[in-house]
Amino acid sequence: MIKLVAFDLDGTIGDTIPMCIKAFRQAVSPYAGHLLTDREVVETFGLNEIGMIKSIVPNNWEQALHDFYSLYEKLHYECSEPYEGIRDLIAALRAEGFILTLITGKGERSCRITLNEFGMEHDFDEILTGSESENVKAQSLKLLLKNMICFPRNVYI
Repeated sequence: MIKLVAFDLDGTIGDTIPMCIKAFRQAVSPYAGHLLTDREVVETFGLNEIGMIKSIVPNNWEQALHDFYSLYEKLHYECSEPYEGIRDLIAALRAEGFILTLITGKGERSCRITLNEFGMEHDFDEILTGSESENVKAQSLKLLLKNMICFPRNVYI
């Protein structure tokens, strides 16, 4: 019996990755001194936005982060809905008594912005966000398994 269903956010709940890249590029490029390429942005994925920005702009990263959040929220109109069927899937899982979790590399603030935009801010029992120093998705899943007393054979990702 499955007890827990864990979702990722970007590219799983909605098509947010192009918008994320665009917001990051526009916010951080002025501080990097050049227009960031898709590759430069994607190579920072796995860290939360603080870690992503610090990896490119070690000085004055706080202002770049402020600019990022502002642009991220402003550009979210480009991806204002989750993928078709996601809300129905979550409702069906909830009705069956599943524990629903979200594991993302995003930071808390950008995660909250996206979930609010999607109208999904109350859809998950637990939300585990990223770290500025390392990709923690695997650690987050292990923590969920430990906390929810699930076993790996009962979890589908």
